[in-house]
Parts: sequence; structure tokens; C-alpha cells
Amino acid sequence: MTSPVPEWRWLKFCIVGAGGMLVNVGVLYLGEQWLFTRVASGAVRLDCALATAIFSATLHNFLWNRRWTWRDRVTPFPQPAWAQFARYALACWLAIGLQFVLTRLLAASIQYLIANVLAILAASVCNFLAHDLWTFGRRRVGIAPVRGRSSGAG
Repeated sequence: MTSPVPEWRWLKFCIVGAGGMLVNVGVLYLGEQWLFTRVASGAVRLDCALATAIFSATLHNFLWNRRWTWRDRVTPFPQPAWAQFARYALACWLAIGLQFVLTRLLAASIQYLIANVLAILAASVCNFLAHDLWTFGRRRVGIAPVRGRSSGAG
């Protein structure tokens, strides 16, 4: 029998996401105003700043979710952090795609900003579940990680 998801995990996930949004906006501003000022084309400069902002926010969210939101599940992971980050990023991109598709579908029948908020909520729940089930996995109760040779006779 697995233990239930702690009720605070969703709240922690949302707090980390809010911090990631601040990182995203801050890095976007710094990229547009300082880092990529030598890029002549405004559109290319914005693309560079946006890519840097999205990567920075994704990395920020991964590190904080790994360290805080799913801290209880990091130790038993046999995979390196970079592999876990790859899973995290893929789950994020799937959620972004879901948000895009849902916004487009809902905007056909309701106001686009309301459609986007509903799509963000749905994508956030899917993103949380993907991280909870796949990126950070569920620990199996009663199975301890292997830490060396057993002390039994052999």
C-alpha cells in the first residue's frame, strides 16, 4: 500500500511555479534590456531572451521542486540529476502543449483570457501529476534502496 500524497505537495508546487514565473519575467527583462542588446533584430533579441528566460525558469523550478516539493523522493532515485531534469523538461513541454491546445479550443467558445486561465489550471494539474508519477516517481513502501552488501551469511 502506498502512502497518500502529502496535502502540502500541491501548494509547494504552486509556490515554486510562482517563483519560476518571477524568474522567467526577470530573466526576460534582463535578456531584452541587457544581455542581448547587441542583437540587431528586435524579434531575434526577444527570441533569445525568451529562450533564456524559459530555460532559467524551468531549471529554477526543477531544482526547487527536487529540493523541496518532492524532497522525500530524491534519495531512492538511481538516476542522475540530469536524467531527471530531462524528464522534468519533457513533462513541462507536454503541459505547455496542452495549455496551448486547450486555450485554442476553449477560445472558440469563451473569451480568450478566461480560456487561457482555464487551460493553465488544467495544464498545471497535468504537469503536477506527471512530475508526481513520472519525474519524481512514487517510492515503493517497504523497499529500501540498496546501499552495499547485505550483512547476511554468504
